[in-house]
Amino acid sequence: MYKSFYVENCNQLIRRLMYAQNKLGTDLWYRGQNQACFTLIPGIYRYALTTHIHGNPVRPRLANFRSGGGEFIRFPDQTQLLNSFKNIWAKELSALHYQKPGNDLEWLQFAQHYGLPTYLLDWTTDPLVALFFAIDGVNTNKPLYSLDEEEKDESEPRDCCSIWIINPKSVNKVIPEINDVLDANKDSKKILRLMKNEIFFCFTASKNNPRVSRQSGNFVAFGGSPYRWSMDFLTLMQKEIIKINIPYTAIPKIREELKIFGQTSPNIYPDKQMFNEDKVKLAYQKVLNDFTETIEKNYQEEKNMDLYS
Repeated sequence: MYKSFYVENCNQLIRRLMYAQNKLGTDLWYRGQNQACFTLIPGIYRYALTTHIHGNPVRPRLANFRSGGGEFIRFPDQTQLLNSFKNIWAKELSALHYQKPGNDLEWLQFAQHYGLPTYLLDWTTDPLVALFFAIDGVNTNKPLYSLDEEEKDESEPRDCCSIWIINPKSVNKVIPEINDVLDANKDSKKILRLMKNEIFFCFTASKNNPRVSRQSGNFVAFGGSPYRWSMDFLTLMQKEIIKINIPYTAIPKIREELKIFGQTSPNIYPDKQMFNEDKVKLAYQKVLNDFTETIEKNYQEEKNMDLYS
């Protein structure tokens, strides 16, 4: 099991961050999540559906990436999602004279930071940015339990947010072909190729976008391996992970402390007012809806075939 701690203020957090450096090494990456019971899965996993268990069709339900076996899982098509995203954003960027991504990997990174569900999981080199995302959107009077049960680890507390910590070099050493953290600027072709095969690996993001740059963003890419799990589920990864839980009761004080360091929404999202992100979301939402409808239709057809066989 990975090592986990509780902290209730920034001073305690600093001490645990120092412990993480002593334990995992330097050049660490951090990820904030506003519920401690949420696991380390990318956005596209939240729409994946289980269609068969041990070869038998079942009514489609959200996939469980901590079950470890027996499930056949279908995912939305990332290429279709990205194309629908591109069609809208290309026009938005042109109108604003905004620099367009230069290749498929840059588009994918850009899309991830502007809401598209992808196989990428966001991390940052700045622990204060991770802390902002951990407490962002949490109503301490009404805790968030909005996402589906399959995303949750029921062994974790429901009244906390969390910061996850990894050493990206240690994560990548698990993959024989990768000796170090890959660089999106230099290794784009290799990264896209590895995403078709490997379970997950780390790469540094292109910093040619103000949002990615301000958030000191990097990524863990979840690949196309037939074996799909949450990152924190695998035993070989757990020794490379540290988790810090923050009780919701501590958030009001921490929010005030964060403001001193300039960690506010306008600062974290410097270009938020430039784009109509809701309009873009509607475009790719159709792809997600079509995916769900197709899976449900396939289930009904298989069910009918069983009835009349």
